[in-house]
Amino acid sequence: MGITLNGGSIKVVADLNNLDRNTRIGLRRGWDAVGRILVKSIKDEVLRGKKTGRIYKVQRGKSTRKIRASAAGETPANRTGAYRKSMGFQIDGDKSLEFGSREGSAPYSLFLEMGTSRMKPRTGLKNALNAEKTATKKALEDNIQKAIK
Repeated sequence: MGITLNGGSIKVVADLNNLDRNTRIGLRRGWDAVGRILVKSIKDEVLRGKKTGRIYKVQRGKSTRKIRASAAGETPANRTGAYRKSMGFQIDGDKSLEFGSREGSAPYSLFLEMGTSRMKPRTGLKNALNAEKTATKKALEDNIQKAIK
């Protein structure tokens, strides 16, 4: 008694063999979507988020203006734009996504996120992750589903 394979069965076997490959493709596309969501979220929050920190004066040339700083736990306030512009992400294959300030762009970003002995943390990255938890999960799931279909 022999077993015969028709065209449909071969395709099913081929799809099962490529499941790992397709899942990896979906993960990589998912990481890209998640990175874009997180970077947009933190950049928007730096610009539009309500800040409740102290108000201080900054002199630029002959003019003086008042700036409201961020308080502990808030996303950092925008002053020069360097922190906001430094935000980005990098994907390591299908394994991981690194999200945050690009090296050398805003060297103080680590101090903002972690705090110092004289300043409590301004947790911008953590706030973005928490705010976009549902959207990032959906982006990963959708991209994996598309890739394995």
